[in-house]
Amino acid sequence: MKYLALITLFALAFVASSRVIKPDGGINCGLRYAKNTMAEKFIGRIRGASLLCEMCLDLVLIGEQYAECGEEYVADKLEAECDKYLGTNLLDKVCHTIVGDLATEIVNDTEKDPSKVCSKVLKKTCNYA
Repeated sequence: MKYLALITLFALAFVASSRVIKPDGGINCGLRYAKNTMAEKFIGRIRGASLLCEMCLDLVLIGEQYAECGEEYVADKLEAECDKYLGTNLLDKVCHTIVGDLATEIVNDTEKDPSKVCSKVLKKTCNYA
């Protein structure tokens, strides 16, 4: 019984320490820390970027995967994403409206910074939540 309790405590300590935020002095790539709850994700979106900025940032990340393929191909992929995720509401129309400008900026962007691309296209500051 003592061994089971010891193993359980060790496992809990290991899991808890794996969720600690890594210091910024380390390598800046990959998963920095894990957000586990829906509440954290929801609150982060409310406090952070607007829905339009979040949509734009997501589209830029998708578009950058196809940047070498040309502006027209990128625009087609982004149009497909608008259709796939948004359906037929107001956001769908807004999404389709910004796709052309996004495709142009994604292909011409040399820094590969989604925040700068969205800030330029939407004409307001967009950062990740």
